Amino acid sequence: MLIENFEQRVYSIAMEDQKLKEYFKFDEADLEANRQGRFSEKQQACLIENDKKIQRRWGWRSIPFLLIAGLGPVLALSAGDFFGWDWKIMWGFVWTGLWGGIGLVMLISSLSKTKPLVLAKATGKVNIVRDRSYRSSNHTHISSLRLHIGRQAFDIEEDLVDVMMQGDEYILYYEKDWEEIVSVELVSNA
Repeated sequence: MLIENFEQRVYSIAMEDQKLKEYFKFDEADLEANRQGRFSEKQQACLIENDKKIQRRWGWRSIPFLLIAGLGPVLALSAGDFFGWDWKIMWGFVWTGLWGGIGLVMLISSLSKTKPLVLAKATGKVNIVRDRSYRSSNHTHISSLRLHIGRQAFDIEEDLVDVMMQGDEYILYYEKDWEEIVSVELVSNA
């Protein structure tokens, strides 16, 4: 009887480990590298590629701001002397400076180098909290899930509730600046 319970417990832990690996897309080599305080090469490549995608988005999103900024001098000069210097200063300098500045900051951000990756670790019992809010302006309810483990909190998707059990103890490895979870392991109660 004792051996059967032990075998069932081992099988249950193995199945839960497999669910975690599939959900967070890591393997045993990734987890071992994380235990040693570093990212695996596969994890580094994935995180760097995700960062590059975000940077490209910022680059593309800067274009409308720069185009809007370009309207300022055109509007300032097209009115001639009809509206006076206030018009020219507002459109030529204020409008162009404001929208051009926003576009320039976004463009510079997209061209910046990839930040160094920092592996962090959180250990503790899982507490999944649902935040609900109501926006009276458009009469909508907004619901989000947060995973609290140790002193860290992460935004999560609804389907993680089926993978990590409330109250179980886990060790969670994540990229510190982006708070992106790279691997998780269940702390055995045995």
